[in-house]
Amino acid sequence: MSEAKKIVRLLAIQLAPQRIELVPFYEDELVKAGLADLLEAGQAMREALERINDVRNSLIGYQGFNFSMHAYPLVAALEAVGIKGMDYEEARGKLKEINARIEKWQAEANERQLGTPPWQK
Repeated sequence: MSEAKKIVRLLAIQLAPQRIELVPFYEDELVKAGLADLLEAGQAMREALERINDVRNSLIGYQGFNFSMHAYPLVAALEAVGIKGMDYEEARGKLKEINARIEKWQAEANERQLGTPPWQK
């Protein structure tokens, strides 16, 4: 018996009015189909994580970044499991927003540390 069937058998407890009995629900067609879908989704996630790990290992070994070797495979791995990223315009807008916040924080930190220069008062 496969591990998945053992788990389903152990977890599938049916509460009867006067007793608790283990029921082999994995024999039910709907449960079998659902379990097959879960196993398939789990396998797809595992494959995506392996591809992401390959990108990570390449980045470490390459000590640099290349769109063909790193960005495109990363995007493909994420999209294969249904994780859709931002489109170009949305990503650029988000980057500009982040940069504006960083510049503001830097200016505030400089002012706290150095004070306002006399010529700006």
